[in-house]
Amino acid sequence: MSYSEVFLQLGPASFRDVESLHEPDASSDAASSALKLQKALCMCRSKFATDARDKVYGLLGVLPDDVQKHIVPDYDVSIKDVFTKAAEYIISNTKRLDVLGMDWPAGRFSASASTKSKADLDSNNHRILSTWAIEIDRVVQTGIPISTVNTVDNFIMSFMHWYAMLQKDLRDSDEAQKRRANGVR
Repeated sequence: MSYSEVFLQLGPASFRDVESLHEPDASSDAASSALKLQKALCMCRSKFATDARDKVYGLLGVLPDDVQKHIVPDYDVSIKDVFTKAAEYIISNTKRLDVLGMDWPAGRFSASASTKSKADLDSNNHRILSTWAIEIDRVVQTGIPISTVNTVDNFIMSFMHWYAMLQKDLRDSDEAQKRRANGVR
């Protein structure tokens, strides 16, 4: 792929959804603005930036004013602190934790429906997140994850891995049923 093709596909010209960040919401509150920041971060996660801080700072000009008031560009701050501050802003204003997984659209996988999370950032050290949860089950098996930046090869490999795990589970289930039918545990 040539430099110009890469620039067209992954550069600023490919950020076509910028208009959606300016669409009026039913409420133009802090939560709405924070969700717009999260949406912009997700849409631009594959974009190039000479300085990683610009993954956040470079978006400020297309976001509502209240986001710009809370996140002020400071290139003396570490990259980690820039992303932490953005996550703190989103969590504090939306009362949602999906920013931790960068799931977009926000709430797409929401076991709690419209219930807001009980998440608090420690007032002295904003790096400490406290949350309440009810354990429903445990994840015992995972496959190859798919993110927003993938090629067809990634999708095929992930599909094949998940398919192989499903086939193994079905075989194990069939063998367990046969053992139960024969009175063997």
